[in-house]
Amino acid sequence: GIGKFDMSSGGQNSISEENKTFLKGIDKKVTLTVLANRDSYASSLAQYAVQYYNIADNSDFYSQTLNLIDGYSEANKNIEVKFTDYTSAAAKTYAEEFPSMFYGDIIVSVTSDTGETKNRLVTFTDIYTYSDSTGYAAQGYSNYTVDGNNFETAVSSAINVLLSGKTKSLALLSAHSTASVFEQYYSETLHMNGFDISTIDDAFISSISSDIDTVAIVCPSTDFLPEEITVLNTWLDNGGQKGKSLIFIPGKTVNNIPNLLEFLQEWGIS
Repeated sequence: GIGKFDMSSGGQNSISEENKTFLKGIDKKVTLTVLANRDSYASSLAQYAVQYYNIADNSDFYSQTLNLIDGYSEANKNIEVKFTDYTSAAAKTYAEEFPSMFYGDIIVSVTSDTGETKNRLVTFTDIYTYSDSTGYAAQGYSNYTVDGNNFETAVSSAINVLLSGKTKSLALLSAHSTASVFEQYYSETLHMNGFDISTIDDAFISSISSDIDTVAIVCPSTDFLPEEITVLNTWLDNGGQKGKSLIFIPGKTVNNIPNLLEFLQEWGIS
């Protein structure tokens, strides 16, 4: 996959070779519509970041994005880049599909050979990572600073999902998971890569729909009953056809889940 962009000197304004290879292989029409004015993208985004995200320092990451997006159109003539203000009539054509779209967001569109166009929205928080080393940002001060640019990951993942035409369904077993950990660290990345995310909130897991492609168990603190293990096993077996996926992320209390650990070991996870 495409990793977090490296801000080191020497390559900070050009897309990765791995990404170039992916982009060069695209034979469909791809349009990247940036909901911003090109000349004021960086300066206006910095203002919005202060207002909505308590981010005081934009460093050079916003300007870097302009260089990276140019690299997409340079890599393949099938990729077109457009800039249009998010309040414009052209931008408003996407408002019904993406009611939460905002300044600086990117509409990724792929048009098939039959002329059908599908879109995905890439937002500020998909592209930029930010942190607060002082601890004051949580109190409302503008102390967050941007510390990473995930532009390549976010945009190329969106293109890949649209090209594949496949959306997979993932269900978090919330009663057996620490939902806050899943939300903070994993849900956005999974959504970015084409997963429709839902939760199974039942305290006792009595069934898992065959329509679900992936089940996630994240930092469980309570064990599964033998009957629940049977449900998991039946769902993974999928009538002998397999093809399902289980994401298991252990927490600090692995000694409290002997039934689940035994089950996982039977499926090759120790």
